[in-house]
Amino acid sequence: MLATRVGDVEIARLGQGSPVLLLHGAMGGWEQALILGRAAIGRAPLEFLAISRPGYLRTPLARSKTPAEQAELCAAVLDSLALLGPPWWPSRAAARAPLNLHSAIPPGAAPW
Repeated sequence: MLATRVGDVEIARLGQGSPVLLLHGAMGGWEQALILGRAAIGRAPLEFLAISRPGYLRTPLARSKTPAEQAELCAAVLDSLALLGPPWWPSRAAARAPLNLHSAIPPGAAPW
C-alpha cells in the first residue's frame, strides 16, 4: 500500500528503467494491470507501476469515484513516488488529464 495525499493505493512495482503507470479495466486489480501491461509492452527496460484502481482489491473507493478523481489519484501516486517532476513538466499535466493524454505524447515518441 502506498499512502498518497488523496488516500491509500495498492501498488506493485516491477523492473527498472523509465516508469510506466499501468491501470486495469473492470476486472482484477494491480495484478491484471501488470499482466496486461507486460503483454502489451513486453519486458522492455521499464519500471512497471501497477495500481489497483479505487474500489478494487485493497484500494478504497472512498474519494475517487469519478474519472477526474481517479486521474488525481494517479497523479498523487506519481507525486508520492516523486516521478512527476516540477509543476511545469508535461507529465504533470498529462497525469491530470488522462482523456487528453494522446495530445501530450507526440506520434512516434513512445518506445513501443
